[in-house]
Amino acid sequence: MFRIRPAIPEDYYFIKECLEQHGKELQLTPQTGIMTADEDGFAGLGIYRLDDTHAEILEIITVDEQDWELAFFIGKAILNKVDLQGAKQVVCYNESIQGLLRKLEFLQQESGVWKLNLEGYFTSPCQRKKV
Repeated sequence: MFRIRPAIPEDYYFIKECLEQHGKELQLTPQTGIMTADEDGFAGLGIYRLDDTHAEILEIITVDEQDWELAFFIGKAILNKVDLQGAKQVVCYNESIQGLLRKLEFLQQESGVWKLNLEGYFTSPCQRKKV
């Protein structure tokens, strides 16, 4: 069974290693949040940025690149976290996770950005507002 939680200091070595393996760098700001997943060890991560009005998903990576279920749950955990912190609009510019974004119900805009409105997202699928 895996668990997903906000990153703790002990996770940062695994986070850095995972990002390096995928050719990515971690650029922390006060608005950056990281969720980690573990299942008998480090299994994946999700990085997001949060401000007063919206959130942006920056990256979702799983150690097993074929583990779409874990990636989906990391995405849901990020959406739940930012929703609880007051963000109702979420965007993503990361084209490499567009299949996952579709499963999370993001809509691609004409500009190419992926957007999701969190109003009603966790309460009723019939009441969800489209962006």
